[in-house]
Amino acid sequence: ANSSLLGITLLFGGILSLASVFFSRPLSLALGPGLEPSKRELLAQMLVWIAPCLVVQLATANLANLAVCEQRFLLPELGRLVGRTLSIVVILSCHASLFGWALVAGLWASSLLALMFSLWGCVDAGYRFNRPSLEAAKSLVGLVKTTPAFIASILSQQFYAVLINAIMTYCPPGTLAIYNYCERIGSRMTSVIIRPAALVFHTQF
Repeated sequence: ANSSLLGITLLFGGILSLASVFFSRPLSLALGPGLEPSKRELLAQMLVWIAPCLVVQLATANLANLAVCEQRFLLPELGRLVGRTLSIVVILSCHASLFGWALVAGLWASSLLALMFSLWGCVDAGYRFNRPSLEAAKSLVGLVKTTPAFIASILSQQFYAVLINAIMTYCPPGTLAIYNYCERIGSRMTSVIIRPAALVFHTQF
């Protein structure tokens, strides 16, 4: 079942990534309607390179959840920490030559490193991944169909995030960065308390 879930997730992510690559220009218009044409073209080019990273991040999320369920907390969290640190190093060292593309390089570096740590955690827990079976895949699809409210909630959250970003492109330069910075400060302050406690509580009780 775990292999089937991972396979279905990666298949979905691959289809979404390919669609984002092929329709990068229409997507850039939807995501940044207020941007200047040159910046919108840059956004479309970056989407082509960022979209495939979705597959890596989906695999990382699934593997990290499996590791946590087996009480392998350290490796997934260490992967996130080291990956973000590497991302900062890449951005700081390459921004002078790559400009905005340094952000894309940092994203790939952190994502690949986090994937390796999450995979390490699963292997350490004794997981061995086999080719997904059709029966397990059908059972997972049936499970997804029983949770429409959960799926609707996730989709609405993502739609809100995309809408906010699109609206912010009409605001003065720097507005979106300030908004995201303030939002991240609030979420990080909450995560410092809630995330460690929740991980331990939900896996022990």
